[in-house]
Amino acid sequence: MYKRNKYMFKRVTKTARSHNSGIMQSFPPPAFLIMPAVGVDVSDKSIKFLQFERTRAGCKLSVFGDVDLKEGVVVDGEIKDSKLLIEALKVVKERSNANFARASLPEQKAYFFTTKIPADASHEQIMKILEFELEEHVPLSPGEAIVDYDRVIGDIEEKEIGVGVTVYPRATVTKYTDAFIQAGLFPLSLEIEAHATERSIIPKGDLGTMMAIDLGETGTGLSIVSKGMLAFTSTLDMAGATLTKIFVEELSLAEGDVAHAKNTIGITINEEHAILTKKLLSVVDILVEEIKRHRVYWETHEGEGGTKNSLIDEVLLCGGNANIKGLPEYIEHALAIPTRRANVWQNAFSIEEVVPHMSYEVSLSYSTAVGLALRNDN
Repeated sequence: MYKRNKYMFKRVTKTARSHNSGIMQSFPPPAFLIMPAVGVDVSDKSIKFLQFERTRAGCKLSVFGDVDLKEGVVVDGEIKDSKLLIEALKVVKERSNANFARASLPEQKAYFFTTKIPADASHEQIMKILEFELEEHVPLSPGEAIVDYDRVIGDIEEKEIGVGVTVYPRATVTKYTDAFIQAGLFPLSLEIEAHATERSIIPKGDLGTMMAIDLGETGTGLSIVSKGMLAFTSTLDMAGATLTKIFVEELSLAEGDVAHAKNTIGITINEEHAILTKKLLSVVDILVEEIKRHRVYWETHEGEGGTKNSLIDEVLLCGGNANIKGLPEYIEHALAIPTRRANVWQNAFSIEEVVPHMSYEVSLSYSTAVGLALRNDN
């Protein structure tokens, strides 16, 4: 495996985040950037979409939904059946009444690394610097790659700053772009899922170090945001579908009833469901060990100059399986780090002032789509 998770992040003080998206800049003319767009999150099993309406009072949830994908249309983030994906995206267009989209790209196909650049470097200079670094981090030539980056801006006296770099095969980006265009949804931007999720669940202006765990049905994403920048991302070998199967088999449930069982029974110690709990914990413990391994690597890694990364302040859970009863408490006990379910609306509106027509339990599975839709304001 290539160095998708290499750390070269330098601490900077009084930082703020400035996003420069090479992927975004590859597509529309500037005039299109102000057009309202629907956030579209494509996974192996479904497409989730969400759009906000801008009002004088702020954001208001306008439309959302999901479209199931047949098995084999998208596998591990790779489009296997473009025709069926386009048909599904046409349903998204019809139901959202949108012409433009901000979409996510699968993390399985991304290469991610961090590096340092001169603090006063222009976009063009940064891209030239990164082109020279691709060979060390990515098994793609510059002609085969499309590069995106996040920049941390430090104090004026800082000579170098950190950038988080995401690289995708050009063929992957082209395939997704073509599918959206043929469905009648012009892609204003394409970005890694972790970036979008970060935009929804990390409070604006928070410069702490947060670990986000996105517990999906087909996979689990782990990312770390530090000093306002995505500094680490990885895909864990644990799918919520494994837990779903245990619930179905042990409780003789239809798959449509599993969500309720996850939310009400979960992994809490229960004599009536002792065997169920034991089987669930055997899977959850593997997840916990993976989280611990990544945490230890992050917190003990020394960058240039012997500087260690910041300790993780908090763990945020999102994704459909974040609703499993007892899961935040179990992870918190195992890690000895505060752990909670995320609030995907915090950067859109206050739930004390606006009540979205979506339950909290459902909202956790829309964290990526929310972050994509919020990009219209960034």
